[in-house]
Amino acid sequence: MGHAARGHSEGPAVRSLIPDDEASTEKAREVLPQTYSYEDTVFNIARSAMLTNCFATAQFSPMRFAMADKLHQQYRSQLFPYCEPIVQAALRAGAHGAFLSGAGPTVVAITGGVGIADIGSDTMSQFLAEAVSLAIQEAAIAQGVVGTVHIAEPSMDGLQSVGYDIDGNQLWP
Repeated sequence: MGHAARGHSEGPAVRSLIPDDEASTEKAREVLPQTYSYEDTVFNIARSAMLTNCFATAQFSPMRFAMADKLHQQYRSQLFPYCEPIVQAALRAGAHGAFLSGAGPTVVAITGGVGIADIGSDTMSQFLAEAVSLAIQEAAIAQGVVGTVHIAEPSMDGLQSVGYDIDGNQLWP
């Protein structure tokens, strides 16, 4: 697992727990229903618009509601029951939002985002970002999940990831 790294960003940073166990995309698709209800579909469309608005207006507090999902997470959590406790740990630690990413089992948490160029200069955002990274690590360990925590921050070059092992050794830049 990794540790929190400081970076520079105008928007929120992404903390991702990527378990060592890989998921079969085919199996992840098999657990999805063939059809969805009108209500669930509208729910996700509304959340997509809300999420876009969070980023467009730099209002990140509603992000946890914007990341609610009724189209895949509840079904894929059957394959990855350890992910929901990790998501909840990230939210309790102060993440703006957290979710099971794609086919899984990666868990993504969004932190920071104070609208200034140097997120490290905002003590509270930095504290919360580090607390979320630690919470993700601890929740994964408690669930018996082996993996790495990746920290990516938006930049003019796109998202970049720095990987660390549990001892703090950098795995890649």
